Amino acid sequence: MMKLKSFLKKPLFLLYLLWIATACNDKNDPNMIWDIYPTIIYISVEDTQGNSLLDPKVEGNILENGIKIIYQRKTYEKDSLYDGLSRAYLARFYGIKTDSLVSGLHVLSIGEFAGDKNYKNEEITIDWNDGSKDIIAFDSELSWKNKKPSVKRTLYLNGKKTENNPILIVK
Repeated sequence: MMKLKSFLKKPLFLLYLLWIATACNDKNDPNMIWDIYPTIIYISVEDTQGNSLLDPKVEGNILENGIKIIYQRKTYEKDSLYDGLSRAYLARFYGIKTDSLVSGLHVLSIGEFAGDKNYKNEEITIDWNDGSKDIIAFDSELSWKNKKPSVKRTLYLNGKKTENNPILIVK
């Protein structure tokens, strides 16, 4: 009886080793499916003293001012999210929402834009609902290097290239 159990364990162990060896290879599998991280634009808004106007604890914050964006001739109110469910990670455009980064910084988040799609000078107008507007634009270019995806993204604020992410707007 003992020999039978030992014999049965060996094939299972060998099968397990075979599975591990084939599951963890770094070869460029032509059937590899890549999830490309979507483009999300983060914006922080401060007053001239450096106070975050998106922080609910700051007096005079702009969270309830009716902020919206206009993208492809459609208007999206802040925090009017679509919360669909999917097993696959698909970029879902939710318009504009308030968010907090890991650092604790309060931001506006615009997106998501498909990571596997190329964008050139894609414009989004932010209507602050106080008579002022800002224009955010972005480029996102997906290319393949050594059969791996490479994404280059560039952000613009009112026509000027910015290296800041999140983009800082002072009101």
